[in-house]
Amino acid sequence: MTAKKIFARPGRRNAFAALTFLSALTAFAMAPASACYTVQFKNDTRKPVKLIWRAMGCGGVKHWITLTCKTKTIQPTEWASYKYKWGTTTPTVIAYEKVKKNDRLDRSITYDFWSGKFRKEGKHNPGTPGCGGKYYIALSEAERKERLQ
Repeated sequence: MTAKKIFARPGRRNAFAALTFLSALTAFAMAPASACYTVQFKNDTRKPVKLIWRAMGCGGVKHWITLTCKTKTIQPTEWASYKYKWGTTTPTVIAYEKVKKNDRLDRSITYDFWSGKFRKEGKHNPGTPGCGGKYYIALSEAERKERLQ
C-alpha cells in the first residue's frame, strides 16, 4: 500500500496504517543519533597527549569545524574513547602534544581506518568501519619521541 493510498482513505484501519508508516519514518530519521563504532586510545607515554577524533558527519568542536567529533587531553597511561555515531564516515584520530600556550599540529600522528584497523598515516585510502566494531590505538613512548618532539 502506498503512502498516497494510506492518507487518501479515512477510517480507523487506514489511520493506524498511516500512524505506523509515520512512526517507521521517524525511527529511520532518528537513527544517526545512535552509536555505531568505538575507537579507544591508550597513552603509553610519559607525557600528556591531546587527541582529536574526526570524521565526515561530525559537527564541530574547535579544529576543522565540520570534521571534529571530540577533543580530549589524556595523561600518561590513561585510556580515552569515542563512540562514532551512525552515518559518520572516514574516521581519523590525531594525537599531538600541547606545547607551551599554543596547540600545534605540525608534529602530530594521524591514525586512519584502513584494512580492518586504525593505522598510522600512509599512502592508502581511508575507509569506514562497520557498525558494532571496537578498535584500539596505543601510542608508545618511543613513537612519541620519534614523531612528536
